[in-house]
Amino acid sequence: MWRTWRRLAKPFQALLSEAFTVDGSEELDIPRLISPLRYDVLVRKSFFDLLARERSLYERDFDRFMEIASQCSYHTWFERIHCSRFDPGLLRNDTARQVAYRKRVKASGQLYFSFEKRGFLPEHKIVLRSGRQILPSDSGKSVSAQIFAGDGCHQLALLLKHGTTILRPQQYVVKVVPRYAPLDNTARLLGALDLANSDYAAFISASFSDSRHSRLDDLLDEVTARTPWRLGELKQVLAVDRLAFQAQMH
Repeated sequence: MWRTWRRLAKPFQALLSEAFTVDGSEELDIPRLISPLRYDVLVRKSFFDLLARERSLYERDFDRFMEIASQCSYHTWFERIHCSRFDPGLLRNDTARQVAYRKRVKASGQLYFSFEKRGFLPEHKIVLRSGRQILPSDSGKSVSAQIFAGDGCHQLALLLKHGTTILRPQQYVVKVVPRYAPLDNTARLLGALDLANSDYAAFISASFSDSRHSRLDDLLDEVTARTPWRLGELKQVLAVDRLAFQAQMH
């Protein structure tokens, strides 16, 4: 990922105030790409896991499938992330929101079936995000990453669903703007999801370690011993998430 960032830095000399897009140039680790800000990608994966288990129900009785889909974490993502960020009017209209979620589930189902049949389509590349200056996220987290998940997160989730943890250069492009503040969807979801401490620790570990720790104390110990210059970043991430979790529980 750092090689990609160095490659992106060269055009900045001539395009300091312009946005531009560059092709992917190296393989990227998907878990590291989405951690610690984009737990919503794993929520999308969990929906595709549900769809795989209940495919016959989806095809035979979509209304019954929707009853299940309305109780899963994907519904939480739809309300707390999709509606809140991109269509807040839906939060004030229960009927419109239910209709919109039904359409979202159908669209995601169609994407899933297309992926099952044809795999990743190279003409629909994932768009990652970066900036000449990386600002703190909207939750206040300052992270050392330089490239972030952007458009195409359902595709990232499908790759993970099928056991692929590597994003290949031909599968993505990077859109670069002068100043970029990454989205923190993890903080928005905490408290609304019944997320086990071990699952949270494993997700955060992807950004700071080659291991997937099930305990935050073990992650803190490793970072302290091996990459102490990132300890402050890790503690800040944990602090913001802890506050977000507590706020959403009240």
